[in-house]
Amino acid sequence: MLTRLRLDRSKPGGVPRRVPVRAGLGLVLLIVLLVHSSYVPNGFTWLDHGDIENGRAVLELGELPAAFVTRFGDTGFFRPMVTVLHSMDSAVFGGWAPGYHVTNVALHLAVCVAAFLLAGAFFGLASGEALLVAVVVGIHPLSWLPVGAISYRPELLATLFTFLAVSLYIRSRESGSKRLGQLAIASFALGLCSKETVLPWALALVVAWELMNRGGRKTDDGASPPPPPFWLVLGSALVVGLYVALRSIAVPEVWRVSSTGLPFLQGVGTRLAVLGEAFVQLLDPRLPGLSDATPVRSLSSAPALATALGLIGGLAALLRVGLRSPWARVLVFAAIALSPTLNIVPLARFSSPHYAYVAVTGVGATLALAIRWARLSVPVLRRSALAAVTVWMLTMAGSTFAGGFRFRDDVTLFTPEVERDAHFLEGHQYLGDFFFFGGDLDSARREYEAALDTRPGILAYVDTRAVMNNLAGVHLAGDRPDEADALLRALADDARPDELPQILYNRAVIAFRRGDSPAVMELLGNAAAEWRRPEPLLLLAEASRRMGREAEAVGALRRALPLLSADQQRQVEERIRELLR
Repeated sequence: MLTRLRLDRSKPGGVPRRVPVRAGLGLVLLIVLLVHSSYVPNGFTWLDHGDIENGRAVLELGELPAAFVTRFGDTGFFRPMVTVLHSMDSAVFGGWAPGYHVTNVALHLAVCVAAFLLAGAFFGLASGEALLVAVVVGIHPLSWLPVGAISYRPELLATLFTFLAVSLYIRSRESGSKRLGQLAIASFALGLCSKETVLPWALALVVAWELMNRGGRKTDDGASPPPPPFWLVLGSALVVGLYVALRSIAVPEVWRVSSTGLPFLQGVGTRLAVLGEAFVQLLDPRLPGLSDATPVRSLSSAPALATALGLIGGLAALLRVGLRSPWARVLVFAAIALSPTLNIVPLARFSSPHYAYVAVTGVGATLALAIRWARLSVPVLRRSALAAVTVWMLTMAGSTFAGGFRFRDDVTLFTPEVERDAHFLEGHQYLGDFFFFGGDLDSARREYEAALDTRPGILAYVDTRAVMNNLAGVHLAGDRPDEADALLRALADDARPDELPQILYNRAVIAFRRGDSPAVMELLGNAAAEWRRPEPLLLLAEASRRMGREAEAVGALRRALPLLSADQQRQVEERIRELLR
C-alpha cells in the first residue's frame, strides 16, 4: 500500500509526477518525532502515579490473560490492551519513566500512519494530500495530552485501531480482499479492548462510508460496491458479542459514572458550548488548557447559540454539496469524531482536550481540500493561503514541542493550569499530592482545600474522597488529629467496601497516637481476620499489648507473619516469644 503512487491529472489537486510515498511518509514521521522529542525525558504525572507507579494497571507478564477478565485499574472501564501495554513497558523499563514516554511517542507515530491510510480510504484524498493530513495530525497541539501523559494512552490506541479498522474495511470492500477484511476485524477487536468509544466510532464511520458510496463508482470494474459480505458482518458481530461478554465479567456494573442531572435546556446549552470549544481547539495553534472545569450554560447563552448556528450551517452545507462530495465526508467525520464531547454517555470529566484528538484528522482533510481549491484560484490568493498555512503549522509545531517539557512532574504540568483556571479542581488535587509526599504540608493543605472548593454552576471532576483522605493525612502529620479524624469519619459514612479498611486503619493510627488503645481495637479488631496487609495487624497487636491482652497481641502478630519480609518475620517472631514469656 505504501508504494510509489502516480497522482492522476484527473484527480482534483493531483500533480503530473510520481510521488515517493515511502520517502514522504518517512519525512513526515521524522518531523513528528522531532516535534515530540521533548516528551521523552520526563517523569510520571497525573494518573500515571496510580496506574503505573502504584501498579493498578500493571500485571506480571505471566498474568496478562487476566487483563481480559478484570477491570482497568481502579475504574469502571474495560481496557485490557492498555493494561497489556503498560505491563510490557513495566517488564522492560521498570520504573524508568522515559521508556514509557518513548512508547507513547511511537504510538502517536503509528496514529499518523493510520491517519494517512484513512485520508486516502475514507476521504478519497491523493497521496500527497494524505501526507499533509498525517503532518497535521502529527504536530497538532491536541496531541500533547495523549502523548505526554502515559495514562492517556487509551486515546492513542483507540484512534490507531479505529483508523486501521475503517481503512482496512474500505480497502477490503473496494478490492474484495478477504485478508484485508480479516485484518479490519482484528483491528476492530483490538480497538474495543483499548477504549469504549471505538465501538460507536468504527461502526458509524463504516456505515457513513457505505451510505456515501451507495451508487458510486468505487470498484475496479466501475460498478457500485456490493453489500458487505456475510462473513465480514458476522465476524464483526462476533467480536462485539465476545467483547460484551468479557466486559460483563470484568465490570459487572453497566456504567459507573452518573449523569450531571442538569435540567434539559441547561444540559443542551452546556453540551453545545463544550462542542464549540472543541472546534476552537481544533483550529487554535496554541496548547489547549487541561482544565475540565465547565461552566453550566443556558441554551440562550452566546457560546451555545454560536455553536448551534455553526451546526445549522454545517447541515446546510452538507445538503448543498451532497453526500458524494469530499466536503461531506469531512463534515460527517467531524460529527462522528466529536460525539464524545457531547457527554451523552456520562464521563468523569465533562470536557477534556483529548476528546477532540481523533477529530484532528478531519482538520487535516479540510486543509488538504482547501489547498486543492486554492490551486484553482488567482495567484495572490494562493500565495496568501500558503503563507497563512505555513505560519499556522509552524506555530502548532512550536506549541506542541514546548508542551513536552511540561510533563517533567506534576508541578510543571499543573501549576500553569491552576493559575489559568482556579476551578481546575483535579489540578489542585495532584499538586496537593506532590507537596504532601514531598513533605511540604502547608502547600499540600492549601492545594487540597482548593480542590474541595466546588462552586455552583461549574462542572469539574475531582476525586473528593482521595482528597479528603490525603488532607486528613496532612492534618495528622501537622499534629491536628481532631481535624483529621473528622474528615475520616465523614468518609466512612458512605465508603465503598474496598475503601473502608484504609479509612479504619487511618482512624486507628490517630487513636493510637492519642493513646486510645480501646478505640484502636474497636476500629481494627472486628476485621482482623480480613486484613491482607501487615500494618493494621501490627498496630492492633501493640494496642492489645498496651491493654495487657497479650494473647490477642500474639494472635495479631501471627496473622501478620505471612505478610512480612524474612527480616521482619524474624523480628516479629522474637516479639511473640517475648510476649509468651
